[in-house]
Amino acid sequence: MYLAAECRYREGRFLLEQGKLDAGIYLLGYVAEMTLKLAYCRLDPTLSFQQLVMSRLSVAESRWRAIYGRGAGTRLDLHNPVALLIILEDGRSLFGLSSLTAEETRLINSYVFTIHDNWMVGMRYRGHHATVQEADAVLVAVEWLRDNYQLLWK
Repeated sequence: MYLAAECRYREGRFLLEQGKLDAGIYLLGYVAEMTLKLAYCRLDPTLSFQQLVMSRLSVAESRWRAIYGRGAGTRLDLHNPVALLIILEDGRSLFGLSSLTAEETRLINSYVFTIHDNWMVGMRYRGHHATVQEADAVLVAVEWLRDNYQLLWK
């Protein structure tokens, strides 16, 4: 999955450079998804991502609703970066990792929510809507996750 994430990152950057903002964001969103999943897999490399996470999705749903209210419109699934972040946070606790600093937590949350707000699996079905500012924000967020990958799981 790491090599796939690297390929999608290069392709996403290339598309942004060519002015294909929606397509670039689409691929970069997958880079964020794979990065968060890879970080979770590093917590216990003996289990597959599916084994580790499927049972945690309902926990993520519950936390999402507790934080954002019962009517929070976003459905969490295994592509949703916020769900993956919640699952990763729970995994860090489950495996006894130290807590992140308040600043690290703020940065991770900020970048993951930037991706969440600008990317979704279903965007492949929509027309061109992304702005340069949105594309730049997603690129910065994905680059931060890539540059700080070890922080997510250590």
